[in-house]
Order: sequence, then C-alpha cells, then structure tokens
Amino acid sequence: MTAPTDSDPLAPSGGLDVRIVDDVDRTFRQAWSALAAAAENPFSTPEWHEAWLRTQTGTSGLVVSIYRGAELVGVLPLVVRRRWGFGVLRAPGGDLGDFSGPASLPVHARAVGEAVCAALPSLLGPRDMLLVERCLHGSGWQLSLAEAETESTSPVVVRSWRSDATLVEALLPRGGSPLRRGRDRREIDRLARRLDQQHGVRLRMSGTADVERDLLALLHLRRSRWDAAPRPSEEAFLLDVAHSASEAGFLRLWLLDDNDRVVAGLLGWSLSGRTFAHLMAFDGAYAKLGPGTVLLARAVESAVTAGDRVFDFLRGDEAHKRAYVTQQRTVGSYVLARRGSLAAALVRGADGVQLGYQRLPASWQRRAQVLPTYLRRAEPAVSADSRPGRL
Repeated sequence: MTAPTDSDPLAPSGGLDVRIVDDVDRTFRQAWSALAAAAENPFSTPEWHEAWLRTQTGTSGLVVSIYRGAELVGVLPLVVRRRWGFGVLRAPGGDLGDFSGPASLPVHARAVGEAVCAALPSLLGPRDMLLVERCLHGSGWQLSLAEAETESTSPVVVRSWRSDATLVEALLPRGGSPLRRGRDRREIDRLARRLDQQHGVRLRMSGTADVERDLLALLHLRRSRWDAAPRPSEEAFLLDVAHSASEAGFLRLWLLDDNDRVVAGLLGWSLSGRTFAHLMAFDGAYAKLGPGTVLLARAVESAVTAGDRVFDFLRGDEAHKRAYVTQQRTVGSYVLARRGSLAAALVRGADGVQLGYQRLPASWQRRAQVLPTYLRRAEPAVSADSRPGRL
C-alpha cells in the first residue's frame, strides 16, 4: 500500500520511516490487521485499540506506523493519558493486555523496534514518557529496548522498571491429545460424564448474534465468584472488543450450558494458528463437577481440531495449566523518555524513588499509592492470574 501522507517521517532509521497516522482508513486497517495476525498478538490489533479508546474516558489514541518504502512493516498502537502535566504513552488495554509490542512480521520485528526507538525523540515531548508493559523477552521489540537501555548514545533514556509473570503455552499435537498424562485425560472424561449425566451440560461456541449475551453471562459468573469485580469501563471494553473480534473472525468464546443456564465460560482469541485463553469463570454451584476443568479441556481440543499449533494460556503457571504446558515465555517492562528532558530526569530518579518506597513503613507505602506505579513499584508485579477472575 502507499505510504500515508498524514505526517512527515519522524526519524528515518535503517531504511525505515516512522510516521504518525492521523486517519486510519480501510486499506491501512486491513494491512494493520494482517501484521497483528502475523505477530500472533491480539493485543496489537485495531479491534483491541479502538475498543479501548471507545470505552475509556480521558484517553486519546496514537497510531505509529513503520514503512520500508511504500511497504507497511509495522504498527505500534498506543494510548495517551495526561496526568500532573506529564503525558504517559502506553499500549491499549491496561492490565487486561497480557503482553505488548508492535504488529509486524517476525522477520521485521527487530528493525521495527529499533526504528521506533530512533523516532522517540520526535514523538515524545519534554514531559512525555512511554511505558512498554509486559514486553516478551527475546522478541525483536524487547531486544531493541534492551540495546537502547545499555547504549550511552541512545537518543532515549530507557529503564526496566518491573518484572512480571511468565506466559505459559502448550504445543498442540496433530490429531492427538495435548494432555501430558493419561490419568488427566481419564479424570477429565469422568468429570465430563458426571456433568452430562447429572445436568445434561453441553459445549458450544458463541456466535456473533450471541456474543453480548454470552459474555455478560461470563462476566456475571466472574463477579459472583470473586469480590474483586472489574471496573465497569473494563467490562464495557471486553464487550466492545468481543463484538469487534467476532466480526473479524478471531474471537473464541466457549460456553458450557445447563439448558439455558451458563455453567462456565472462557473468552479467548485465535490468530495464525495460536489460540489464546484470556478470561474464564464458572458457576460455584457446579464446582465439585469441575466445569472449568472440562471447559478448558474442550477448548484445547477445539484448537487441536481447528489445526492450531499452540494453545496459549497467557499469564500464570497455575496447577490446572500444568497438565498441558510444554513451554513458557517471560515478559518485562520498560519506561522510556527523551534524553535531556524533564521526563528523563524523572525516569532516572525512578530507581531511587523505588528504593525509598521499598524502605517506607507499610502505613507510608499505603499513602504513597497516589504515585504512578512505574515510580513506586519496586517489587515484582502480581500476576494477573493470581487476581480473581483470570484464567
């Protein structure tokens, strides 16, 4: 496709041009979607970005495009929020996004990351910083950030600011069971028979017409099982992105039904042969029959039948995942600012602030909760899976 004329290149790097896209037209959006699918990253899709902007007040969007000549090779979707006179740029989705990074072909990922880092002085103002949260270790994006962190001549100041949970996944065999032990298969079959015999529970995948009703049922189960309910804006976001993902064809929303009653639900996505399990909940009244275990097993089997290569459980390595897991990925986070800027001074001081925060008495730490998390969080971040309602 032809390069957009929305803005001049910010800073050419390695033969790549970085531009801000003011008008995401249909042609650009299709190319962006293709790159997100190639990157196997549902959190960098236009559907994820646009849904976050529609449902989060006080947030504006920024789409960074990377071109080699007329060829679009990368897209970095960001959202911007201003607080205390500072602008914070970050990936859309907040803590609901399990990892972040540009949408790009894997072969271009490192060059895309380097081009973005080179363009940041033109992108960031003196009071702006970029938060890169949950970046996949070993990815082209992470390697470019790590190089910028150690390079004294880099135009940006880069600091890694917290570690985060691992992402676990299972490689799916062709035509076989991904369960690692026969006794696990037998136990799941036993639970499934009991659910069928006692309640006639059936498995189905939600269609476009039923997405809102089914996801609302899943969110209701989530609230009824745990006190830490999501914010209304987060629920609105999940509903919005589920609708868009369903229309785009990559939503996976599995349900177990007892007649018209949803017993368990699992929200996920599927891109380029990788299925993601993002959010699950089940009815506590059925807990002894293991509806969550059965639903997860059926979702994995569905991915095998569809010919997928990987079932990605995302964050956390809980016991119910270990029956499948064959490998894991780790993530870390970075904060970046333009060298010589006021924001860079704040970033450089973050290590001292974190150390001071760590030494504070617990009562003072509670008072310091008003500080941005990227300044006060010295301890490893809590896995999303240890919070109620995640898979």
